[in-house]
Amino acid sequence: MHIHLVLFLVARKALMATEQPSGPTQNKRTRERMMYFVGL
Repeated sequence: MHIHLVLFLVARKALMATEQPSGPTQNKRTRERMMYFVGL
């Protein structure tokens, strides 16, 4: 289950990077969201 979560986060990060290469604010929000999922 933990591995599946990691794969999901990696895929999400890759997708975000592909959609918006340069976006500090969006990246920060994504990081906060990732931390939330990790905590959950």
